[in-house]
Amino acid sequence: MFENEIPEVFLPYLKPYLDLISPVHQGKPRFMALCAAVLIQVSHMLRLYAERLPEAVDPDKAKGVQLNTLGQLTGVPRPAADMSDADYRAFLRARIQLHHWDGTNGTLPVLLSAACPGQDARLIDNGDGTVTASISGRLPFSLRDVFPCPAGVQLIEAGE
Repeated sequence: MFENEIPEVFLPYLKPYLDLISPVHQGKPRFMALCAAVLIQVSHMLRLYAERLPEAVDPDKAKGVQLNTLGQLTGVPRPAADMSDADYRAFLRARIQLHHWDGTNGTLPVLLSAACPGQDARLIDNGDGTVTASISGRLPFSLRDVFPCPAGVQLIEAGE
């Protein structure tokens, strides 16, 4: 039978797929060997793609068009064409953190550190329906683009 021709290491992975072939063709050893050979090659290609995928979608390694594509795939297009890759990475990280934010004040520091890497960022709840944001340094984008502000709450950026 054809199973003697397939390396034993592949058999457990291929058998469920080869069992799907109609009984009319299962008795044809050359056909089954061809199907097994194709499945082995496809599994090798899929493994190679899976190994390289993390590097292909890593925003720290992406540049230019690749970074733009990552932004579009995550629903965060580059806000300005002249924004540098480093600024866009910070913007992407902040927006991704925003999507993971649980809505509590206790987790805001993580969101702010993603939005303002290497800077001191603070939020002060003024208790009157306003929140004051204080950031030491320049942001290449508006804090309003990455800070979740509930309806009815006004965000005041320090310096306004």
